[in-house]
Amino acid sequence: MMQEEKGDLPEQQRTQPWWFKWAQKTACVISGIICAVTGIVICITFHPLCIVAGVFQVMIGALMVILEAPCCCAYLDFIDKITKFSENRPHWQKAVIYCVLPILPIALCHGVTNILGCIPVILCGLSFAYLSLGQKASREEMLQTARGEQSLVNNAAPMAQKDAEPKQKAGIV
Repeated sequence: MMQEEKGDLPEQQRTQPWWFKWAQKTACVISGIICAVTGIVICITFHPLCIVAGVFQVMIGALMVILEAPCCCAYLDFIDKITKFSENRPHWQKAVIYCVLPILPIALCHGVTNILGCIPVILCGLSFAYLSLGQKASREEMLQTARGEQSLVNNAAPMAQKDAEPKQKAGIV
């Protein structure tokens, strides 16, 4: 990723360590491959809904590989545009995509292979959801909040003082 593009990223993605980013991408690519392979295995059946679920599962696996490791599909011309689009998405959007898409194959075919192929995709979605929460506060900030030294209403005036001023101006006292 180039430096000028790094400014376009959401704050959570800019503060993410490089090694964690690559570890997550690796896990997502492996999950996509597992999903595609189990989708192919599911297609070897006589049940039409299971065949549809298997094809859909192969598509989910291919989508994960395209979004997370575009170098695997460098021979396709349109991958560069998809990569730029995918890299600039916030984590919560990827979490929604990776958690919602596997629901359809599981709903269509209730086989063990199908469920085992969709679970890694859902786990990748949950990892993106965890990242979308952001970093936790520093130890000092958490201690201040726990002691009650820092509050959201520190600047608020008591209600009696706020209500008295408008009534005096209006002549109501």
